[in-house]
Amino acid sequence: MDIHKLINTNKIDRYINEIQYTDEENKEHIKKIIEKLNKSLQNKLNTFNDKMEEIEKLTMKKYFYRLKIEQKRILIKEYFKTKNIEDNKLDNFTDNIIELIENSTLKNKDIEYDMNDIKIKNINKIDIINNELKFITQTKQIKKKIFEKNDSK
Repeated sequence: MDIHKLINTNKIDRYINEIQYTDEENKEHIKKIIEKLNKSLQNKLNTFNDKMEEIEKLTMKKYFYRLKIEQKRILIKEYFKTKNIEDNKLDNFTDNIIELIENSTLKNKDIEYDMNDIKIKNINKIDIINNELKFITQTKQIKKKIFEKNDSK
């Protein structure tokens, strides 16, 4: 907590205590002071939050394999939101993908990540069918070649 926030918080507390023991005329004046202090405090808090979000975005502008697990989790969750996955399945899908990454079933290179836009464009080897997550062991190109060989026989 920075010192200015602490000072403002203490001032607000002092004025709140003072309201209890003052006459009606001064109460309105004290309420205005409290509102100004709260507004100032809120503005500083918003600025701080904006800066933290900006820093977080900058830390995510690197290759997918270099991201921390929690950063990957956030990106994967956002990816599934763009695929219109129901809210109650988001965490489950995200956990499944993280588990596949951790046990090396799904490689980081299987995830098409745009570090400039800070978003996942596609997750290879994963298909969403009827709001269910399906792991594909073969890529579509390999499947196509298998079908072509079978058709030629």
